[in-house]
Amino acid sequence: GAYAAANSYLDALARGRRQRGCHTLSLDFVAWRGLGVVADVELVSQELRRMGSRDITPAEAFTAWEYADAYDLAQAVVLPVPTAGGTDG
Repeated sequence: GAYAAANSYLDALARGRRQRGCHTLSLDFVAWRGLGVVADVELVSQELRRMGSRDITPAEAFTAWEYADAYDLAQAVVLPVPTAGGTDG
């Protein structure tokens, strides 16, 4: 409820700031391994695996952040997805 609403507000704030010319980026991350509100909730990891994804490490999150920041985006979703070779990327 409140967590999702707050994130929706931040996404809209980022888009609004971008429209006014401010460099603003809102990143929607999948669960971070070992950090955050679902860090120790195995059910979250199981559900991500069931959907073909997984949680990400802090290092992967920061790498994705740097990558996304290089583009003219207001919002991006960060999650690993399987490639044709079967590994996530």
